[in-house]
Amino acid sequence: MATDNGWVLLASDAAWSHLNYQQMRLPLKLANLIMDNPRAYVTTLQALQQLHQGGAATIHLSHEGEV
Repeated sequence: MATDNGWVLLASDAAWSHLNYQQMRLPLKLANLIMDNPRAYVTTLQALQQLHQGGAATIHLSHEGEV
């Protein structure tokens, strides 16, 4: 969404932590058991990483306390 300070992406449950997409830190393999599509998760992290690196938007995850 557009704000006075620029674009903000409310990424909800797209990652557990900002480190997941910033540093491509994948969850433990055990987490794949509860994921519907682990490959899609990696694709989503890659897209978030590109968005973050490009500085086009601020990304907020639902698991982060400051949101």
